[in-house]
Amino acid sequence: RKKMLALATSWMDPWAQLYESVTSQRLSLEDWERTLETASDCGLLYRMAGQPDRYFCSPELPQFLRGKLRRQVGEPGFRKLDNAIPVLYEEFARILIRLLQSHPKDAGREGSAEEGNLLRALHITLRLENWYRAWGFTQVLARWFDFRKEPGAWRLHRHYLLARIGRELSPEDPPELTELRVYLLEQEIAEQLDNGEFDKVAATRNAMLDLVSAQSGPDAEIRRATCLHDLANVAFRRRQLDEAARLCGQALEIFERLER
Repeated sequence: RKKMLALATSWMDPWAQLYESVTSQRLSLEDWERTLETASDCGLLYRMAGQPDRYFCSPELPQFLRGKLRRQVGEPGFRKLDNAIPVLYEEFARILIRLLQSHPKDAGREGSAEEGNLLRALHITLRLENWYRAWGFTQVLARWFDFRKEPGAWRLHRHYLLARIGRELSPEDPPELTELRVYLLEQEIAEQLDNGEFDKVAATRNAMLDLVSAQSGPDAEIRRATCLHDLANVAFRRRQLDEAARLCGQALEIFERLER
């Protein structure tokens, strides 16, 4: 009971606020315990093995329960509940990053329990076109799958994300969407270089180069130098040594200028 009270007054507090905003009722500790028990009986929550006071969430509500919930709280209340998931899990994402850095064993346990919900939060942000928040969840999940040493699983998620948001870079897009695309494409380029897919690398890097040519500032210059460096790498592997030396020289000139 003390453990539940501590949870209810720490990072779980937003759930109580959400409960009140959706149902117009206060959530007491007894209500919270009863809600957890009911959710566990329905299969929405699962008790963690050997820890009867701890639960992890099912990533998606079953369809029949989604319909029932929508009828009970109405469409506005249902949307409010659904859209609050990214806000709540943004806090958990920050906790997970700290655990990955300092307590990897705890990170493994907590992250495994909430991986599905982090993915659900990401998909909701994509639907809402909240690109900044989606970029944040994407970075956390990339770190998580790297920690789990599951590059194949993250590759599938990355392909889905790029298919969802598109690969084309345009100066007309919101900056946060561009950053999300570039972040995913940078990871893809690293794999393509290792696999010898030089045409794909060159096409993506040239598109990035066109994008940053209209931008200014240190960040844009660093990205421009990185594009030139990768294009030099492609030219070198194709044995186009003069072109590789020219591109590498341009990248080096930018880095030296930034260090002054």
